[in-house]
This record gives sequence, structure tokens and C-alpha cells, in this order.
Amino acid sequence: MKNFIKNFSCLVFIAIFYFSGTTLLRNHYEEVKINFYYSPVYVTFVTMVFFGAIGIVLALSRAGDSDRRAKTLKIDYSKLLVLGLPSLILSMTPIWAQLGLFKGFAWVYLYISTNDYILILSSIVLGHTLISSLRMEDAPEDVQKEDVRKDTKTIDITIR
Repeated sequence: MKNFIKNFSCLVFIAIFYFSGTTLLRNHYEEVKINFYYSPVYVTFVTMVFFGAIGIVLALSRAGDSDRRAKTLKIDYSKLLVLGLPSLILSMTPIWAQLGLFKGFAWVYLYISTNDYILILSSIVLGHTLISSLRMEDAPEDVQKEDVRKDTKTIDITIR
């Protein structure tokens, strides 16, 4: 029963974020037809916030139950660089076009702007990557409350 409630609440949040994001984008595109003012910052903000939130909900749905033991937060930089950075770059395509970075490659921008699902999927991947790159591991027994260990590959933060 506990899993059912958790999965149902995730479904409700995903539906709310999807409906809100698509409604805001559809309203913006209707206003563009009337007054010819397209705001790439608004489109980027809506896709990254609402559809990125869908990715965050999907990543949090996989998170396990926590116990009272001390935990160490570790960040997986390779996942952030391999999945997160390209997703961030692709999600911000309308802003890059506004800055003039697609002058020689107009066909790339036209393809991405006519297929909105590319921006939506990259925002979902970005949100999921931001959360799934964080790991909680058991802290060593000798770690004090204020102790923060640093490593070259990960950042360790002790949570009690």
C-alpha cells in the first residue's frame, strides 16, 4: 500500500507539471500569433522548470527510505558532465539562438524549434540527472558532526 501511494503521488505530480508546462507554452505560442513577440527566455524557463521537475520527480521516486544513521552525500561528476551538460546546452537552445550562435546553422535551430519535444525531453533528462547524480552512503563511524571530507572525485557532506 505504501508503494501504491508513493507511485500515485508521483503520477499526480508528473501530471500537474506536464499540464502546467504545456498550458503555459501553448498560451505563449497563442500570444506570439497575435502580437509577434516571442520570448526565448520565457520558453526556456518554462521547459526547464516544469519539465525539469518531471525529471526530478522521476529521480526521487527511485530514492529509498532513509534511516537515522549518518550519511555522506556524494556527487557523481562524470554523470553530470556526460548527461547533464549536453542536456543543459540543448535545453537552452532558444537563448543560444537569441544570442546569435546559430547564424551559420539555421537549419539546426529550425529543427529544434519546430520539434518542441526535443527541448522537453532534454529538460526531463537534465532534472533526472541533477538528482540521480547525488548518492547517499553510510558515513564512517569516526566522522564527527562538523567534519566535511573532500575528495578529488566526489564531495562528501555528512548529514546526521
